[in-house]
Amino acid sequence: LATLPYSGVLPEGSTVDRVATSALAMQVDFHMRNDHSKGGLVNDGDPARLGQFVDRKSGLTANVVVDPTNKSVKVIFGGTTAGLTQSDSFFKRSSGNFVSTLSQWVTNVKSGLGLQSHSLQQAKNLTAKVLDVVRNDPAFKDYTVSTIGHSKGASEAVYAALSANPPLKAVGFSSADLGGKLVRGLPQENVARAKELVSHFHVKADSVPN
Repeated sequence: LATLPYSGVLPEGSTVDRVATSALAMQVDFHMRNDHSKGGLVNDGDPARLGQFVDRKSGLTANVVVDPTNKSVKVIFGGTTAGLTQSDSFFKRSSGNFVSTLSQWVTNVKSGLGLQSHSLQQAKNLTAKVLDVVRNDPAFKDYTVSTIGHSKGASEAVYAALSANPPLKAVGFSSADLGGKLVRGLPQENVARAKELVSHFHVKADSVPN
């Protein structure tokens, strides 16, 4: 699922309800548009984009998907080169999402230095809105929420999950570093549970974790 923000294609065997995903994304989008801290994060309502939210200025790219088989909602954060242009080709994404990619590298550097970026704040806000909708909509009774991400998106997934109340489970692939200042700014009772809640996978050829 971590590849979804890049390619726009679900991995084989995924059980995602497109109708429920679109409905959830539209509810979250309504709340985000009425939140002055949202920045430019917008879902265009296109069901083919599977609950995608994009802000070219901050570089945040995320998908919200509903899996009825496991009664789960996943908030998936894309890393560097993710954006409105979706492709399996790194070069096509880099050129098509040039503005977003520049912003994403700025966020990578800020995160490593422990500095807050707008996209990290947006990741936190988006996840909080998803949680709020899931908790209050009877259609999502007994559903769990978790976060997933790759590279920059992995750091956002972890930050958003450990910012939540209660904290959520997160899975990260080749995570960009969250500097000490950012970690110290999280609820420390949540950070204390990080080994229980957060799973990291280090992809050897990936330059970001290296």
